[in-house]
Amino acid sequence: MNNFLAQYFLKSFGSLTSPWIRRLSLGGLSLSLALLLITQGVFGGFEKIFKESLQSFNAHLVALNYGNFPEKNLREVLTPEFEKELVSLNPFTYTESLLLSQGKIRGLSLKGLDLKSLDKIKYLKLYNNKLIEVHEIKDIFLNKNSDLPALILGKDLVEALQLKPGQQVKLFRASDLASLDSPRNFQAFVFLGAFETGLKDFDSAFALVDLEVLQSLWPEAGLSQGWEIRLKNPDRALYWQDFFQENEASSLFHWISWQKLNEPILKALRYDRLVFFFIMALVVLVALASLAGFLALMVLERDQDLQLLYFLGVSKSKINRLFERVAFFFSLKALFWALIFGLGVLWLLRYGFWSLSKEVYRVDHVPVELSWSLVLLLVTFSLLLSWLVVRFSLGRIFKKLELQSSKNLVSRSD
Repeated sequence: MNNFLAQYFLKSFGSLTSPWIRRLSLGGLSLSLALLLITQGVFGGFEKIFKESLQSFNAHLVALNYGNFPEKNLREVLTPEFEKELVSLNPFTYTESLLLSQGKIRGLSLKGLDLKSLDKIKYLKLYNNKLIEVHEIKDIFLNKNSDLPALILGKDLVEALQLKPGQQVKLFRASDLASLDSPRNFQAFVFLGAFETGLKDFDSAFALVDLEVLQSLWPEAGLSQGWEIRLKNPDRALYWQDFFQENEASSLFHWISWQKLNEPILKALRYDRLVFFFIMALVVLVALASLAGFLALMVLERDQDLQLLYFLGVSKSKINRLFERVAFFFSLKALFWALIFGLGVLWLLRYGFWSLSKEVYRVDHVPVELSWSLVLLLVTFSLLLSWLVVRFSLGRIFKKLELQSSKNLVSRSD
């Protein structure tokens, strides 16, 4: 009989509460949770693309040296474990210079690359009046109609200087301030085309040239030389940087991971995402507070019914389970619609519902990278809050009932 009354009570639970309050509470929570999922998914997608761009252009790990150490010297310090994670090993040379063209001067970072390594730069776009493939720029480098050395410049820099393929530019590099007038420091190049990474720091201040050409033009000390290393797991680059820096056998090289090289940018990116997460989390907390208020109201408004069940002999644990079941039902209902709406919008964004301009972005759709740990955290927190609210509300009612029972016993004894 008691079980029957309890089940009947469960079916009618919440019927006294305004359906509009229930709908607004559930709708507000579902919408806020969905918005949190959407914003974090889109932030995560753009962060992933941004990191891949950094990893692609600058490699995952750089081994710098200021002497002419051959690959054999580097291979000698690499461990067997590292060799298993190694994808590629390419030499490079780096220096700073000034670019002079049509009366304009621009500071320039000049990077000498092994032309074979261009294939490793995943998001590199190349232009020669039009978008071209990587292998085409190699052919242009090798078959240029000029005796001058060739270079390609970042797209933003090309647009600022209004350069055309085949046009000559001059680069100035002074390794010693006392030799500013030396003709040795001036070198004419033929401009072959533009590259685009999507990152302004690279596209507005970088030039790529053939490694052997750069080494032959300015062979004197002062050129930064080294090796670009790509790994199967880019996130392991920081570990290997610390490992080799602590190893005396690898002290001939200065090791820099892509995380260390771009630390200020990555830190700013993490702060931006964290701030936005807290803003959206506050919205979710407000919605959860609304749901908590609704659940507490449903419990407290059934005060008389609870008294009846209690005095009919229904145990506290049974009543607790009834209310917890209802609270979990409402929370799961809100979470279900939040996941349906949030994941649905993310799916539409990922598969082309909102297209992006390739002239601005390197992808034609909104990138999405959802953290399932975040989804699990939201589900756990919502259910836990519902359980706590029900427990707290029932605790107050049980105290009231126990106090009333004590008074009745005292009055009977008198």
